[in-house]
Amino acid sequence: MKKSTITIAVVVVLLLIFIPIIHGAIEVKRRVKLEEGESPSLVVSIDDMVSDKQSVIEQSDPVTEPIYDVPVYLENDLIYETNGVFWIGIDCSLFRYQNARQMGTDGILHTFPTTAIRTRDDDSCYLMYKTDTGYSLYLFLSKSKNEMETPYGFPLVIGKVNSIDDFKDIEIGDDMTEVESIDPVTTLYRNMFTDIYHINTIATVNRIEQGCPLTSVYYLKEGILMIEWIMEDDTDYKVHNIIFNDKYEFINLLGETDDYRVLEEDLPA
Repeated sequence: MKKSTITIAVVVVLLLIFIPIIHGAIEVKRRVKLEEGESPSLVVSIDDMVSDKQSVIEQSDPVTEPIYDVPVYLENDLIYETNGVFWIGIDCSLFRYQNARQMGTDGILHTFPTTAIRTRDDDSCYLMYKTDTGYSLYLFLSKSKNEMETPYGFPLVIGKVNSIDDFKDIEIGDDMTEVESIDPVTTLYRNMFTDIYHINTIATVNRIEQGCPLTSVYYLKEGILMIEWIMEDDTDYKVHNIIFNDKYEFINLLGETDDYRVLEEDLPA
């Protein structure tokens, strides 16, 4: 074999080895908006994170100290183009027992690295993120539910913490625009339903009949508010159902009680 042929073969092999590695590194970096001098750390195991006390925020930590940095991601990446590791507006419990582990915690931590993890008690914790547009996102994990292998409940997005009184005039059948005027986080759900899920009237009805309606979640001063949506004539979304719980709890698709409590120091200012 000629020397030039050997050289070309070696180059091809090296490219086959390093191109996927380079592509993976670019993909991760594209998804994180880093501060100057900051570098991302890839994490693929929630067990590793929870066992590393320097990476986990203990509930007993004094809230006056700057004990962690919540990573900031581009809104488009963290809310919409998530590589399917989670989706807002859909209960993560729907995917818990899929063989593909579509919403596996290891995949989430690989795609969206974070060391901002709040351990609430011996059983549960939540991962924290921010968007470059000012929203905070929380993903909830539980040992007793499934050993923290996938999140439970809905991904929670908070722009500001409103009061239940702000929603007192919202009724079944109201347009989504009325809810958007109260909390702009509703627009994120609208965009998700329309541009990513490509929802139409039939799809919203089917989801309701199957027990997994499109849902927007609002973290309020007094509790958790869930608004379920239906579409009419493939045009706009209407309020189908309103559920409020003053203990920040909600029954998921599997009949379990999910706890959405966020510590005061972890809420948007």
